[in-house]
Formats: sequence, structure tokens, C-alpha cells
Amino acid sequence: GIIKGIDTINFDSININNTEYIRKSIQGDLIEEVKIDNCNEYVACSDEGIHLSGEYTSYYKNNVIKEIGTVLCNTKIKEWVYFHDDGSLKKYENFLFSTEIYLGRPIQARTGHYAEYYRNGNLKITGSYKLVEKYQEYEVYNSDLFKSQIVCCAWLLESIKDGYWYEFDINGSIISKTNHSLDLIQDKKYREISEYLRLEYKNGYR
Repeated sequence: GIIKGIDTINFDSININNTEYIRKSIQGDLIEEVKIDNCNEYVACSDEGIHLSGEYTSYYKNNVIKEIGTVLCNTKIKEWVYFHDDGSLKKYENFLFSTEIYLGRPIQARTGHYAEYYRNGNLKITGSYKLVEKYQEYEVYNSDLFKSQIVCCAWLLESIKDGYWYEFDINGSIISKTNHSLDLIQDKKYREISEYLRLEYKNGYR
């Protein structure tokens, strides 16, 4: 089917069919588009609104690509590349590809290499993320006591900075070097992911 409409907040036009999603400004400039991947229809997105899965691209007003990557249920997965408005590389990051749905969307977690760049092409920040488990506590309101109580806890998947991260100035000189490997050891809220999850999320996929 075909869906056409107007965003009532900024008056962008929206067109969706079986193969693509297109958003244009009121002036007719292309803002973003998704080449829809129907192979992901088995993934049940349960949150409200339009659910987009496929190759995503957004644009600046001068029609230069702003960012490009893949979405699953509106959530970033796999590799994402970002550009400055002059077309030069701005940022690179990688997200976990997981079909596990949590609160209506796949889990979004950075993993692997991360980098930011200046407009002149020099590296600004670089490092890597790793998947770990974080201890989370939940509160439920007790109507008898008229207050919230912690009733449950769990170890949930999360990504944290790993190893050495470097920051450079615009000329390429190192500003800082930080070792994040100790974060996992010193913070008891984090732990290495279990062997089962390590196999499940190997190479950023599940």
C-alpha cells in the first residue's frame, strides 16, 4: 500500500510504499529516505508509530548526505557513517545487530570501532566499545505502603568504552589518552557478558 501525509509539526511531506520511505521539507528538499527491507518483516515492532527497517539516509539542506546506515524498527543497527555539510567524513560507529525486541524496539548498543573527524580529515576522537552486562534495579509502586519499592533486579546488556581512547587537536596532535579497561573492574554494576551471550552476540550479531 501507499501512505501519504504531512507532518503537522514542521509540515514535512511523508510518502511510504512497499519499497521506500521518503520525507521532504515544505520547500521540496529531500530530508531522509529509507530503502525498506521486507526481509525483516518477521521482527515484530510493538511500539506505536511508523516502523521502518532498511537502509537509511538523511540529507542536509544542500542535498549533501548527512548520515547513512541501517535501521530495524526505527533503531540503528550495524555500521553508521556521518558527514559534515561539505561532504567530508564526520563520524563512524557500529551498532549491535539484534532482533531481540525490548520495550517495542531492538536493543541499541554500540560495539567495536568508533571515530570522529575534523572537517580537514584529521582524526578527532577514536576508541572502541564493548558489550557488557549492567546490574539494573526496578521500582514498583506499593499501593499499601504508598511508596515505591525495589522488587526486582537483572543484568541487562549495555555497551561501554573499552581500552584506550584518544583525542586529537585539529592539527593531529594528541590531546588526551584515556584507558577505560579499568571501568569494568572498578564499577561493580558492570560485569563481563556470560559465555552464552558472548556466543550469541559474537561479531555484533544476534
